[in-house]
Amino acid sequence: MILLILNIIYSSSFEFGITPEDKMNVYLPEFWSEAAANKVSFYFNLETKIEIKKFYIGGGIKTFAGKSISDAKEFVPYKATYKFMTGFEFDKFEIGFRHYCIHPVVPYITFDNPAIFHGAYEELYIRFSTK
Repeated sequence: MILLILNIIYSSSFEFGITPEDKMNVYLPEFWSEAAANKVSFYFNLETKIEIKKFYIGGGIKTFAGKSISDAKEFVPYKATYKFMTGFEFDKFEIGFRHYCIHPVVPYITFDNPAIFHGAYEELYIRFSTK
């Protein structure tokens, strides 16, 4: 049991950035739509990962904040993207599963949300690298 605990590696990261443009285009037969969330927005990204020998599991959340509709001096959160990942990593080979989803955030203080983004996708993958 003690040997297993000594082989656990925990890592995390925090990131802050700016998205110069944030929009989503929808293309359907005879229909086109563009949902522009914000011209400029900020994001905060927090990720974590636990590795036990060749196995790993982790996830993250990225929250976007843009100009408030009701008060141009304020920035409010409007969407969050989530990531879950798990798999096995070998020297130059990895097999795993990833889930990504995006959800709207409506602040209770202002109820501002310039665009309602919602969706998800998943990946089962095999990756070869030249590590």
